[in-house]
Amino acid sequence: MTSNDSTNQRGGTVIVTLERHLAILKESERAKPKEQRRQVPSYAALAVAAGVDTATISRLARGEIESLKLQTGAAILDELRKRGFDSDLNDILAYKPKEG
Repeated sequence: MTSNDSTNQRGGTVIVTLERHLAILKESERAKPKEQRRQVPSYAALAVAAGVDTATISRLARGEIESLKLQTGAAILDELRKRGFDSDLNDILAYKPKEG
């Protein structure tokens, strides 16, 4: 899976949308009454869950990493779901068709 900036010569690109998804979750939780809010995991919490460095999750979220292990993606989704968020693969990855 490629980063936000790279383009595939043959076709479209898979981009990581984790940063956007976490921002949407945070905004949604802030709109709730304080006693109903769930804690959106930090990059550090996601890193612990995935067994990787916090810097790796940060670079991944910003689209600076060109590959994502399936186990890492699953661990991120597991942590989000464990915290009560109904997140799925299409929340953290997106397909961008080749332009032209």
